Amino acid sequence: MTISSTEKAQAIIGALEGYGIDFKPSQKAALSKTIVRLYEKANRDDAYVSNYVGSRLFIQKQLIKNFKDLGLGDTDGNGRLSKAEKAVLLADVKADLKTAAETGLGGGGEPTSGLTLSADKQAITEGLDGVTFTVTGTANTTLVWEVDTSHSEDVNSAVGSVVLDATGKATFTISALQDLHAEPSELFTVTLKNTTGEVQTTKVVQINENQNLNKTFNLTSQTAAGADVMRLTGDQDARIDVTANDNQVKGLDLDGDGVIELNGVENNNPTALDDGKDFEIVDAYSRDLLNQGNIAQNYLGDIAFDGTGFAGDGVNTDGNIFLGGLGADSAFGGIGNDFLAGGGIAQARAPGQDYLSGGRNADFFFAEFSGLDATDGMVPALSLMVA
Repeated sequence: MTISSTEKAQAIIGALEGYGIDFKPSQKAALSKTIVRLYEKANRDDAYVSNYVGSRLFIQKQLIKNFKDLGLGDTDGNGRLSKAEKAVLLADVKADLKTAAETGLGGGGEPTSGLTLSADKQAITEGLDGVTFTVTGTANTTLVWEVDTSHSEDVNSAVGSVVLDATGKATFTISALQDLHAEPSELFTVTLKNTTGEVQTTKVVQINENQNLNKTFNLTSQTAAGADVMRLTGDQDARIDVTANDNQVKGLDLDGDGVIELNGVENNNPTALDDGKDFEIVDAYSRDLLNQGNIAQNYLGDIAFDGTGFAGDGVNTDGNIFLGGLGADSAFGGIGNDFLAGGGIAQARAPGQDYLSGGRNADFFFAEFSGLDATDGMVPALSLMVA
């Protein structure tokens, strides 16, 4: 089917209206005329025309305003759209304009068949949820839906079919896959076609990044008083066992779901930062009390620390030293002369508590209590157990 330049112009403008662009009659007429001229006199292709239209300043201003109003594209949750976030959203819009030009169908209007495609959500999150689409039209009609090829690997299913029931309705659900890569929000397009492959209508949905993935684990090897120190910063939950002589970080919550899973990945030498090291001291203590969220100097992840098999003699200072971070830590000391400090719970991690358990012989616990302010060793809640 040949699509005329006028039909392409109508489709592109319809797609923009689907994104909430409010054209004045004079703007719509002028833009349509420009698009037709680009196709017929300048001999430009769909990609060029779509990029040109999507780059018009008055269109971009409205798009950005609409994205902000809908809360789309704000991947870091700061209430603003950065230059990079805007670029990602506008690139997806231009891709949709190109699709509209190629098919002659804009997302802003209903197809001549009377079919409609709606979604119960405007945005979904990787690995957490999905969107349910509802198709309405003529009863017993078979239709095919597909996700655009640029995002087919981002969802659990990229193509399928539905048959409208006796009431003329059908639904299908698409979920966003967790890809374990930090990236900006994306817009994917679902296209509805008839059995002969003709496009009937489209719908755009945003995929947001799972913020739990943006967790950090930093381990720096240091020394203090002749002992090897595991200095930690970041915000990823960790399981640490200093009874081992190497690979003492036994587990990390790599996918940020709050559980260090026994899946052979999160509990199987999850970092190389401790390779070839035999640490006696774990130091996750806060260095920036004014800004608890400063993960370059603080550690906000929960730590499960085990030193139960480390044998101090109960006389000399050769037990474990554990300096907790700002997460909810659980620490079990060794056999004598352990020094354990609960780092307290960061405001962003509350409620929670540190749990410190000493072994037999002499153990030392440090905590500083304040009814009003955060202090060294902040302890809003602390459980101690001494064997």
